[in-house]
Amino acid sequence: MTDRIIDFSKSEQYSLSIRLLSDGFSFYIRSETDSSVSYSKQISFETDTETDYNELLKKYVYEEEHILLPYKNVYVIDDVTSVRLVPDEFYDRDHLCLLFYAGMPADPKKKLIHNPLTRSGYHLIFEYDLERFSFLTRTFGINRVYSHLSPLIEYFNKKYDSSEKNKLYLHIGPSRLDVIAFKKNKLNHLNSISVSQTSDFLYYILTIWETLQFDQENDEIIYSGETPVIDELIPLLKRYIRTVSILSKPMDLALKEDQRVPLEILTLTLCE
Repeated sequence: MTDRIIDFSKSEQYSLSIRLLSDGFSFYIRSETDSSVSYSKQISFETDTETDYNELLKKYVYEEEHILLPYKNVYVIDDVTSVRLVPDEFYDRDHLCLLFYAGMPADPKKKLIHNPLTRSGYHLIFEYDLERFSFLTRTFGINRVYSHLSPLIEYFNKKYDSSEKNKLYLHIGPSRLDVIAFKKNKLNHLNSISVSQTSDFLYYILTIWETLQFDQENDEIIYSGETPVIDELIPLLKRYIRTVSILSKPMDLALKEDQRVPLEILTLTLCE
């Protein structure tokens, strides 16, 4: 946990970012005018997996006094699996249902949300649990809910140097693999896969690499994440791909001491 000279009586001057996780959530509070002022904490749900996630979220949020203070801005980041990436020139906010469902019936328990990706030139549209959205809105008056993919896309786009090399960016979690590829200076591939075994991580990465027709000698894999599977996975990848390197931390966006803050939170400023 990080706690640096933060005065919670001035919470209305700060921004609150909440990262929902499968087994809890983390949150990050920062001053928008003084980068030395921040606070972060991770909350783990200590209960059986049969309990509804939304009920657990309500219970633990109401037990955390700092998260319930009034803030200048409140953002939520959540995992989503079903997304549509729409180029700016085809995006129409009045026709979200058509863009997402393409004529198929909408789910009445879901709400469609869009994230503008200004740097990348796209809008990300995704389904979101209506009950959870209502709770977050009532409790926090949130500015926006983000797919966990949105800040990653914007940050990887920023890091992509438009060189002749194609790049496959991997964000590796304990049970999730996010893949974002840039080919010939353009965002070319986006995928988020539920996976937990090292062999399955390797299979999906190499399959995507081959499908995109990337070059084993000249193109690159760049990875991020903090999970033990990385220690096993990366040496295996290097058997097949010449250049596999770790992503540099976004130190221009957050304090060096905030290493444990999720990358999606540290890079969220690119989406605001």
